[in-house]
Amino acid sequence: MEKADNAFVDVDTSTVDDRRILWILDYWEQLPRQGSLPSPKQIDPLDIPPDVLPFIFKISVQWQDDEPSFVYRLSGTQLTKEYGREITGKTPRLAFPTYYRDLEAGYKIAATRKHPIVHQYHLPIFNREHKKVERLMCPFASDGETVDMLFGCLTFPFRQPG
Repeated sequence: MEKADNAFVDVDTSTVDDRRILWILDYWEQLPRQGSLPSPKQIDPLDIPPDVLPFIFKISVQWQDDEPSFVYRLSGTQLTKEYGREITGKTPRLAFPTYYRDLEAGYKIAATRKHPIVHQYHLPIFNREHKKVERLMCPFASDGETVDMLFGCLTFPFRQPG
């Protein structure tokens, strides 16, 4: 996995390959705001197309002494299938012990920049090499300013069984 601090970048829609990522980005941009960011309460699963739902995730963000910590609050069914386990309710360290530091570094970037970022990288899951993985993370804030949720979509090309 690439280092998160080198791989997470501002969204450039011309480089995003998956339409589900673009749908989530458009959804985030259209949500009303009480401050600079939408509230997590504004996310309505009924608004999300059925072909996007299996790829979404929510990560809660808690701040202590200006340092964030993260817990997976929702992992779409396709993500759970690809990971081979349920990660909901777990920290990145418990869910992905071999590369949680890179994940947390990327989540911190998303939480502190306060605007959507995309991560494009190569990721082997169960010894299958995916050509490219795209992860969009959009910040949400219950008070309109302090990020307390990252919401997004993780997509990757699938190899057909041989």
